[in-house]
Amino acid sequence: MSSGGSPSSGGNEFDGGAVFDAAWVIGLFLAVGLTGFFVLVATVFNLVSDIVGGVRLSVLEEEVSERSADPVQRFRRRRPPADPRRG
Repeated sequence: MSSGGSPSSGGNEFDGGAVFDAAWVIGLFLAVGLTGFFVLVATVFNLVSDIVGGVRLSVLEEEVSERSADPVQRFRRRRPPADPRRG
C-alpha cells in the first residue's frame, strides 16, 4: 500500500502487483505447510489406530415394514368391527 494520491481519493492506493506477489507467496507456504501438517496428522492417526486396535463401526439394519399402496389409507377413519349381538 502506498500513501500517495490526491486528497479526494482518500490518500491510499493499493499496488496490485505487490498484493498478488504477497498472495502467491502466502498461498505457496500455506499449501506446503498444510500438506505437511495433514501428512503428520494421518501418520499419528495410523499409529494410534495400530496401538489401540483400530476403530470398529457397526451399522444395524432395521426391518422395513411395507406400506400400503394407498397413501390416503392412514387418514381414513377406522371403525371397530360390528357387534354381531346387536343385529
